[in-house]
Amino acid sequence: MNYFSTFCIILTLIGCVKNNEIKNNEYNKIIVHKINNDCWGICNEYSVELTNENTFKLKIDNFYKTDSISVQNFIEGNPKTIDSTKIGSFSGKLNQIDFERISEKINTISFPTIKYESNDCCDGITKRIIYYYDSDNKSRTLESMIFPENIENLIAEIDKIVYQNKFKRESTFYIEK
Repeated sequence: MNYFSTFCIILTLIGCVKNNEIKNNEYNKIIVHKINNDCWGICNEYSVELTNENTFKLKIDNFYKTDSISVQNFIEGNPKTIDSTKIGSFSGKLNQIDFERISEKINTISFPTIKYESNDCCDGITKRIIYYYDSDNKSRTLESMIFPENIENLIAEIDKIVYQNKFKRESTFYIEK
């Protein structure tokens, strides 16, 4: 019986350590930048900051019109058409469904330990992610044009929210680069 009690105590301690590890990898804040270094097409530039308390900040530097006439004009060699109504600083909270969907995607990616090859190969937009986690507010920065599929899916979800932009316009604020 003594071995059984010891075994149960060890399992309980391991469980506590495992739960603590999971909590320590949950995000405090994530910052996503889309930076137009080598994009020859219509690539929007923005920065997003989302906290685990659902505080959302959006700073759009360049946003191009993508209606059929603007795209056709670009294809024909005319300059890209900037949509100045979308440029600026915005803040607010995500609706609960979007917040849970994005948080779930963030928490399924092991940002502190993920391995990926930075790929800055071609025509495209550079993406930089700064991920803050655990109680010590540790961070990890990732940068590439092309990330593994799970990270690209997260960025696609953030893109949807940026393109809908239902946030309050604010005076200019800073988002960490």
